[in-house]
Order: sequence, then structure tokens, then C-alpha cells
Amino acid sequence: MKYDEFAENPTAVKLSQAIAPELLPEVLAMMRSDAAAMDGTVGNIRGRAAGLLSTAALVVALGTTLGAIHIGAAGNGVQLDWVATTLLLLVAFTIGILAALIQRPRPWVFSPGTDVFMHREPIAARQGAVAILEQGRAKNAAHIAQMLRLFNASTILLGIEVVIILSDVLIHLIWKF
Repeated sequence: MKYDEFAENPTAVKLSQAIAPELLPEVLAMMRSDAAAMDGTVGNIRGRAAGLLSTAALVVALGTTLGAIHIGAAGNGVQLDWVATTLLLLVAFTIGILAALIQRPRPWVFSPGTDVFMHREPIAARQGAVAILEQGRAKNAAHIAQMLRLFNASTILLGIEVVIILSDVLIHLIWKF
């Protein structure tokens, strides 16, 4: 990230100038540590999204394997009607899209970059680094919040997928009796 991109942010600049110069090295180390922790959070969310996608596929696969769902010619098990099949495919496809959106790479701010230190006094350079890292922390947090919203939507859709299968199976079992 370039220093000039963040120099216009008055909040980050004011924050960096409000910090006592002797504390700037500790603040920079803390902010870098926060960026690394946020990156770990992103990794956890991505891993959970992959697991959720696998679970969504497993729900459908187990339903067909155990004979609870039988799409096609009448046979053993329950034949899903076209509405349930369409809804199930739409939900499964949407879960896949949301998981892909969670997995996609995003720009991430770990450090201020070297250009902030070039041709500047040490205190001004450290203040600039703090301003960049603070702006980057806000962007990183926004990425994490977006990923969590997508993950929560995927989780809800997984529940809907299970409800579609169970409700269609129950409807067909009730009609048999």
C-alpha cells in the first residue's frame, strides 16, 4: 500500500499524530500483530466455508444414497417433485457461489510498505506507518465482516436445504398413508 493512498485519511493521520513518539514502535508492532491475527480469522472463515459446502453436498448425497430421495422413475424411496428439486438445486448452487465468494482473494494490509520510510524523519515515518496500518486495519475488518455475512447466509441456506429435503420426504410419506 502506498503512503499517498492513506495520507488523505484525516482520522488515521490524527490518530498517528496523537501517539507519543516513543510509543510508535510498540504501536506498530501491535498493529502488525493485529493484521496477522485478522489473517488467521480469514483462514478460519475460509476453512469453515469449505466445510459448509462439503456438508451441503453431503446432505444431498446421503439423502439419495439412503434412498430417502429418489429423483427419476418411481422406485424405492421418495420421488422429489420438480418444485423441491428446483429449490434444492438453487439452494445448493447458491451455497457454492457464497463459498466461492468467501474463498476469493482479497487485498490485505500487513505492513505499511517501505515507501512510507523513504525521505522522511523517523517520527514522521512512524506516524505515516501508523496511519497506513490503521486504515488497513479498517479495510481488513470490513473484508472480514463481509466474509462473515456470506458465511452466515450459507449457514442459513444449509438449513433451508435440509428443510426442503425433509419436508418433501414427509409430504410424500404422509400421502402414502
